Amino acid sequence: MLASRRDQRRQRRGRPGGRGCTPGRWPIGPQDSPAPGEDLSGAADDPHPGLHEPAPALPAGVAAPEPEGRVDRGAVPAGAEPGGHAACREAALAYARRGWKVLPLKPRGKEPLTEHGVHDATTDPAAIEAWWRRWPKANVGIATGAPSGLAVLDIDPRNGGDVALERLLAEHGGWGVPTDAGGHPETYTVLTGGGGAHYYFAADGPVPSRKLAPGVDLKGDGGYVVAPPSVHPSGRPYAVEASTERLPLALIPAWLLEAAGARRAPLYRELEGGPVREGQRNDCLASLAGRLRRRGLLQAGIEAELLAINAARCVPPLPDDEVRRIAESIARYPAEGPLDAAAAAPKTPIEYFADDRGTWRRRTRDGGPQDLEQLATFSARIRRELIIDDGELEQREFEIEAAVNGAAKSFTLSAAEFQKMDWPLERLGASAIVFPGPSVRDHLRAAIQQLSGDVPEVRVYAHLGWREIDGRQVFLHASGAVGAEGVLTRPPADLQRFALPNPPSPEELRRDIKEVLPRLLDVAPPRISWTLLAAAFLPTLFEPDFAVHLAGPSGVRKTELAALVQQFYGPGMNARNLPASWRSTANALETLAFLAKDCVLVVDDFVPVGSPQDVTQLYRHAEQLLRGAGNRAGRQRLTRDARLQNGRPPRCLILSTGEDIPPGHSLRARTWVGEVEPSDVDLGRLTELQRLAADGALARWMAGWLEWLAADWGAIRVMAKDLLEKRRSELAAGRHGRTASAQAALEVTVRFVLQFCVQAGALTQAQADELLKQAVAALEEGVATQASAQRESDPARRFLDLLRSALGSGKAHIADVSGKCPGKMPEVLGWRETEGGMSGEWRPQGVCIGWVDGEHIYLDPNSALQAAQQAAPASEPFVNTGRALGCALKQRGYLAAADESRGKNRVRKTIGGVRREVFVLPIGAILEDSREVEL
Repeated sequence: MLASRRDQRRQRRGRPGGRGCTPGRWPIGPQDSPAPGEDLSGAADDPHPGLHEPAPALPAGVAAPEPEGRVDRGAVPAGAEPGGHAACREAALAYARRGWKVLPLKPRGKEPLTEHGVHDATTDPAAIEAWWRRWPKANVGIATGAPSGLAVLDIDPRNGGDVALERLLAEHGGWGVPTDAGGHPETYTVLTGGGGAHYYFAADGPVPSRKLAPGVDLKGDGGYVVAPPSVHPSGRPYAVEASTERLPLALIPAWLLEAAGARRAPLYRELEGGPVREGQRNDCLASLAGRLRRRGLLQAGIEAELLAINAARCVPPLPDDEVRRIAESIARYPAEGPLDAAAAAPKTPIEYFADDRGTWRRRTRDGGPQDLEQLATFSARIRRELIIDDGELEQREFEIEAAVNGAAKSFTLSAAEFQKMDWPLERLGASAIVFPGPSVRDHLRAAIQQLSGDVPEVRVYAHLGWREIDGRQVFLHASGAVGAEGVLTRPPADLQRFALPNPPSPEELRRDIKEVLPRLLDVAPPRISWTLLAAAFLPTLFEPDFAVHLAGPSGVRKTELAALVQQFYGPGMNARNLPASWRSTANALETLAFLAKDCVLVVDDFVPVGSPQDVTQLYRHAEQLLRGAGNRAGRQRLTRDARLQNGRPPRCLILSTGEDIPPGHSLRARTWVGEVEPSDVDLGRLTELQRLAADGALARWMAGWLEWLAADWGAIRVMAKDLLEKRRSELAAGRHGRTASAQAALEVTVRFVLQFCVQAGALTQAQADELLKQAVAALEEGVATQASAQRESDPARRFLDLLRSALGSGKAHIADVSGKCPGKMPEVLGWRETEGGMSGEWRPQGVCIGWVDGEHIYLDPNSALQAAQQAAPASEPFVNTGRALGCALKQRGYLAAADESRGKNRVRKTIGGVRREVFVLPIGAILEDSREVEL
């Protein structure tokens, strides 16, 4: 049986001449710590048995942290720099000297950093030096296939690669090349950071890239591999097995090519011939195709060889479709007997082709000879087809490579832009001419599509947050995804800073939590600091149905506090680089809140200033965004053809800041308010936290948390929802229902975050329990702030306050039931005593809004509502209806009577000989402070 790579390393380590890893130089040996998900059960030589069992207090399957002070077996010696800046650059230059084309990859990642990916791979030392000056921390990749003459067999034991490889070897009678005592081929071999292996083979012809079995991939044409001394996302380096470092590459076994659906190129020497220029290309390829046919190759085999030779020798290469037509034509002839190249030329004319002068069309007029029509002075190909997925809609885009006057350009077009063909002048400049004529644009579009051949389709995610990909939950961010590799994301520009690092090592995570947590809890009063901590993690665990708002005067550092929460999702989002502002348009805020799924979105600077129209617009924006967040609902729209589109509701937690609180009773019920006073923020702690945030400590904590959630997503979410419902029920009595819901969500989030800190080894269970008690008490204190904010915005209370203002300012008055001056406190009810003339004469001011007797006030609903609206400042209008106002007055207990028989809050009463419908209030509602009137 083929020994596993891990077992081989354990057996060979320390043995002279064995395949240990060369220490102290590149390529350096990998740490022999277990790969993520690696099963260590039954491993007798594991120094930490039981290390990967879940902690009893957490859901099954969640890994416990490694203990402090652990030294990994095979760790890098002191002074070595795995994946260091100089190491990867020098490695890339060394690979290039061997003739292997290289490219830079993301640090601790596998994605190319250059615009065209593996197509940019090169052996040019100047280009390599320039890349590593630009990206000094980059990993190094090697292009496989014909560009480097390499084929690499990639074995991933985590996906069953070891077992699948044994099965393949058994089916084909072994490797077919010399092997060592462990059954491994004697060829250059790399041990990957993920616990697998890369076997390098020489390839002297085309090699397709194929998945041969689960965990077994052949990297050939169009592919690449991560090379030593790059660092794996797990933090472990790639390294060459020391005893294979100087071995020559073994020739790729024939069975591997057959398994991949390829065969050794019969004319592979033709790849090394001289250039074939225009005027000779068709004849040359047709002649070579004849030779291939005589050797018995069918159309697919001829086509593969011709495409490789065309790419290597033809200057410029013929379009792939034209090469395929040559192969199709030649394959019609019998394999026996000579073939005349001229006679074998394609019989069916190819309609479109492109060269260095532009794009052309062949035409046959009325059965006569062919002529050429130039469609454009440029050529273009569709390199990739992108499916842009925002979680609700999918849009199609094309990556275009074009050439005009010898200059190459790359850009992206939407499918609609490509369809219209209006883009050449804007994208390529004045030299890009599309010639006039009927249907020329249609033919040009068809030519580009036809000459592009088979275009690969790639899915790109335009939103952030959780998404199920390949049957598992991953968390999307601007640089990729936590929980998966190779995921492409492209959020809008304002969300590009939502970029998380790779999940930290257990030691890094433990250190970051210990540094951040105590400072975050000390930076502001507990009612604020615990709200900040809970808000940072809450949208990753729940779908919030409320927003958080930090209110306070200018200069109290509320924006800086909000920025700390935002930096859990990316270190670049400090107080001067927040993603959203209340000065943005309503549509822009709605779009950002939709795409920032499962994240915190800070919307800064709610300050109602400017003209009344400006203030009204700001309130309208707040109403739309915060109500949408509270209801998880968006505005529905119609398309141009009157079809109904789905709404785009906020899918994040809105964290707002401002000098004022967005008005409206319903709106404030959907908002958890934290009031920041001038002396609340500890500036020393704030500075320390800002330094840690800029260094990425907050974002690393978040990345580790998300990795933990993704490992057992289903169980954790179920447990969290159960706790949320239970806590919401416990809190429901004595407070607004939405306040209870928000408080419960914040508390349960804190509970899970603290338990995660225990799991990471940053807190003991006793410390977490004590902190949870403090958090519950702090959030309970915050409930008082919510009640105060809701009372201030209560429509019944505000209505009465505005009526007092109208009465006191002489814009309205209340008379007695006979229409005369009231006998009690007339000055409070809008009457003024005249100066001069008869003493004691009182005159009414403004319009009459009601009447008073000894016990009650009878308000005319329409007049009173109009007076209240006129008394409201323009910056905070009082928007209400008579019916809604009656309901609010009744709910708050201000109505002394109602017409229950008719189901109305208005009562019919005859006043001054006129039958009226009025609101009946106790006299104290107007004559006394309304806050003291609780009926």
